[in-house]
Amino acid sequence: MEFLRLRAKNDTNGNPRRVFIAVQEGRIIAAEDEGHEGSAALARLPGYSGMKCSPADIETTPAEYRCVLRQYGPARRPARPPVQPAADAQPATDETLTALVNLTRWATGQNRAGNPYCKPEVCAALDVIARARGVSVESLCNSTL
Repeated sequence: MEFLRLRAKNDTNGNPRRVFIAVQEGRIIAAEDEGHEGSAALARLPGYSGMKCSPADIETTPAEYRCVLRQYGPARRPARPPVQPAADAQPATDETLTALVNLTRWATGQNRAGNPYCKPEVCAALDVIARARGVSVESLCNSTL
């Protein structure tokens, strides 16, 4: 599991807009707003057991900052990790076609605003294609289709 920090510009009142994210197999699994408490917010992320160095900083926009918190923040975090489908579970043909259409829309700019990993349809599409190929999402993202 990796931990990163997304940094957006401070809001108009000077409040920081920074969020720590936990990434597992190339997917964001949780996010925690840093706020004014700094690195102490890391302790609230699942899987965090203390680090000797600070997580990598990634510049982002205020819109992406809000998107990550909205989709992966404490209010959206599942109580336990989601159940992964069996490795041999093949998606239905219509599910695969929908996934490809969603990825094509994003890749051709029809739905390209923001970070693609913040878009539920892109995340779901990557999951469907990974299941169809019998690989993890991380290995799918690191290879060519």
